[in-house]
Amino acid sequence: MTDNLTIKLKKGENNRKDLEEVYNRFYEKIYSFIFLKTQNESKSEDLTGEVFIKFIDYVKEHDVDNVNALLYKIARNLIIDDVRKKKEDLIGDDVLNTITDNTENKLDLISNEQLMEVISSLTDDYRDVIVMYYINDMTIREIADVFNKTEGAIRTMLSRAIKALKKELKIA
Repeated sequence: MTDNLTIKLKKGENNRKDLEEVYNRFYEKIYSFIFLKTQNESKSEDLTGEVFIKFIDYVKEHDVDNVNALLYKIARNLIIDDVRKKKEDLIGDDVLNTITDNTENKLDLISNEQLMEVISSLTDDYRDVIVMYYINDMTIREIADVFNKTEGAIRTMLSRAIKALKKELKIA
């Protein structure tokens, strides 16, 4: 299930109620996504606020068909910018210990510490695609919009991310 709004935000229109709904519906998800990367409450709050400011600025000039994908794209870009500016290392996505592969239940036998270590060794793109798909229940199409890639490229990336995870966990 996706949290994408059925409404489409149009540039130049009075979207106040729609923007409030976007904020109320997506704030916690965007904050969680950012917190997974930064492991810092204050920084996560600041970046989440910045996401919505940039979103509102974007809506003033552009039509928005996919609110969910745009918010995650803005969040992802802000995280990347923040890391570049401060040269800080990202902490592994420990929440990803809830990921299970539907075809194999062997991940249940792996300790949280092992899984955290392996996930932190994955590339940022692999971690992001896993979080978006398995944790945030985004569709392949929405993830493709975030990454500016085709749906096929995202399916391949997701498959490779899971394969890399399994390889590291030695359950391939």
